[in-house]
Amino acid sequence: MRNTISEFGMAVWDSTYLRKKAWLSFFAKLTFENVIWKAQWMPLKAVICRCGDFHSVPLLGPWRGLNYTPLLVLRQVWLKQFIPPTHNLQESDFSYDPEDCQGKKRQAVCAWKSIRKIKDKGHYK
Repeated sequence: MRNTISEFGMAVWDSTYLRKKAWLSFFAKLTFENVIWKAQWMPLKAVICRCGDFHSVPLLGPWRGLNYTPLLVLRQVWLKQFIPPTHNLQESDFSYDPEDCQGKKRQAVCAWKSIRKIKDKGHYK
C-alpha cells in the first residue's frame, strides 16, 4: 500500500519552489477528523447490501452466479472507514454446470425477495 503523503515529502522539488515546507507542515498536522473521507459531489444513497440469508448480493449471469459485496466498495466512499463482513463470500459463487446449481439459483432468486439496504456508515434498513 502506497503512502502518498510520505512520497510527497520525499519528492525532489525545484529549489525555487519554497512552498514544500508549508505543504509538509499542513500534512503533518492532519488528523482523522480533518480528513473528508468521501468526494463531496457524491450524495449518499441507500444501497442494497445483502439479500436474504446471503452476506452479500447474489447476482445471476448467463453462465454462472456470483456474489457482489457492495460494502467492500462503499467503505471507501463513506465518511468513516469500517471493516465489512467478508466471511462465507465464496458460498454464493457457483457455475451452472453442476446438477445441484438449480437449488442455488432458486435460493438466489428467493433472496432478492428480502433485501436489506444500508443508508450510511453501517445503519441497516
